[in-house]
Amino acid sequence: MCLQRSARARADPGEQGATNVKLLQKTALTTFSLCMLLALAATGARAADAPSGLEVRDVRSDGASVTGWVVNETDHEVRDVRLMVERQWRWEKEMQPGEDNPGSGTVVRVEQPIPANGRAQFRYDLPTEPARADGHFETVVRVLSFSEHWYEPTAANPRAVVP
Repeated sequence: MCLQRSARARADPGEQGATNVKLLQKTALTTFSLCMLLALAATGARAADAPSGLEVRDVRSDGASVTGWVVNETDHEVRDVRLMVERQWRWEKEMQPGEDNPGSGTVVRVEQPIPANGRAQFRYDLPTEPARADGHFETVVRVLSFSEHWYEPTAANPRAVVP
């Protein structure tokens, strides 16, 4: 089958040319779609999806620090909140990235407990950015982990169960 197909392709160069044109059209459409996604992507700082009950809001970065709020949408106090602050490097030429990616990630702990339906502000001082012209940083903050704490009220008059 392979020999018959390749012999046919040599015999009819017009068919091979049409196949190449279709392949180029698909490649151009894919490249255009990718470029549009990159152009529409948010730059600067953003919050990523959080585990159920916690949300990171109003994330801002000025290049020297990143700040924002961790919002507790549960009915329980949360403690030991750990955030992942990612400095994602975005290449100017995404199709031809370099080999030296300066992106990094750091775990940041929110020191104070966050009450039920409350919020706490966080701040992290970023390391100095290298002076480069081949891309830019995008800061992403997401909740990495936390612990929930709630207390069951005890009964006012506990009854003893007699067997």
